[in-house]
Amino acid sequence: MKGRVFDIVVIGGSAVGSYFAMKAARQGFRTAVIEKSSADTVGGNYDIVHIEEKEFSNYELPEVREGDGIFAFRFDRDCIESPTGRYPKPNRGGAAVIGLHKQKFIAAMNEKAKDAGARFLYGCVFKSFTFDDSGRINGVIYTGENGEENKLSCRLAADCSGIPAAGRKALPDGYGVEKFTLKSEDLFFVTLYYVTFTDGRSHMYSESWPYYKTWLAPSGKEDGAILGIGSFYSYEYGENVMETFKKNVELPPYTVDKVERGLSVHHRALYSFVGDGFICMGDSACLSKPFNGEGIPSSLFQVEIAADVIGEAMKDGKYPTKADLWAINKRYNNTQGREFAVILAGTERLLRISGEAMEYLFRKDVVFSKRIMAATCDIGGPIYVFGDAARWIKALGNGLAKGFLKASELHEIFGKTIRCAIGNLALYSLYPKTPGGFEKWTAAADAMWKRIGKMSDVKADYKVMTADGE
Repeated sequence: MKGRVFDIVVIGGSAVGSYFAMKAARQGFRTAVIEKSSADTVGGNYDIVHIEEKEFSNYELPEVREGDGIFAFRFDRDCIESPTGRYPKPNRGGAAVIGLHKQKFIAAMNEKAKDAGARFLYGCVFKSFTFDDSGRINGVIYTGENGEENKLSCRLAADCSGIPAAGRKALPDGYGVEKFTLKSEDLFFVTLYYVTFTDGRSHMYSESWPYYKTWLAPSGKEDGAILGIGSFYSYEYGENVMETFKKNVELPPYTVDKVERGLSVHHRALYSFVGDGFICMGDSACLSKPFNGEGIPSSLFQVEIAADVIGEAMKDGKYPTKADLWAINKRYNNTQGREFAVILAGTERLLRISGEAMEYLFRKDVVFSKRIMAATCDIGGPIYVFGDAARWIKALGNGLAKGFLKASELHEIFGKTIRCAIGNLALYSLYPKTPGGFEKWTAAADAMWKRIGKMSDVKADYKVMTADGE
């Protein structure tokens, strides 16, 4: 078995792996990336991805412009819809979004990493880790295109392999990082229908229907769009939900040009990302946004923290222990991690209420309040926003009295949704500064997430809805 020596080996060369490799190589670390796909297919499971325009200045993403083969379109309008679409909530302060051809965008990110000095090994499949006499990771074993096993020695291995989490799940028991496998109830089975409107209309803005987890977004085609749905359990279940959605919401007439399918993570983030000589990143660490499933920008936030910490942890040839890397956990969970935990707690509970109840709350402007939607400039905000308390309480009381809301649904909102969200705010604010307090914190987190439960625990009863009166 051949061997080569690096400081850092990255498992997976898509967006997150490329970005981390670039940041590491720029600090002078000898960095290798092993990627199972070929150079011309890496990251190519979807055609179009959307990234907010501000992320291009927040992170060192490749510059894109019209006509470069990467840039597809730009839009700055989005609207959140009720279950029947009768009570839209325009987000007039919505952030501008760039549509990109994903595979070409990932190829450009690969090139930025290579320019920084990272070495890419395409067509290579991760197999296992090697360990020193103390049981700490000191290398990676992979198979090349010819099936021969090879070894790369390293001081740090980064799992950026996505949902399969190949590196994380190959860790020894007790290494400090969870090894669970994502199940069908932890994933969104995403189906994208690229459509052409037969009446020739243009759709250069985004609409979403949270109740069904469906959306209509630009595709780059003047008279077309992407009609998407994300569902738990299976693609087939999502197709059934889509049929009910189309009976409740009047869509423009269209024909389907092509269909793409893929998976998105809907699971709380790992409690700890790090072990001796190891870090887990991106989808492998369950870092997708809880309100829309997007993974690239949220993962890059963690990469920025990690790159800063490893610069010190690996300085002068030092081996990065779990304790040295722990600041990545602390800094992430006191910022974006805390925000996402609060939002995820809310979505897991709130989206269990009935379509009729959700329609009523939209109609009375209780959720996604127009006043607040007009004020916000961040479409990556919480999944629900409320107006003033007095109007809110009055609307809920009337809804209960007139049968639009059930007592159990009020309890879901007051007794569980808000309580769980606040509980996670406190929990993640108290994330331990050192590994020493982690076991106690994990026990509290396990109890909290058990109380929260999962949206997928109860299959929503999607029905054809009638006029809601009043």
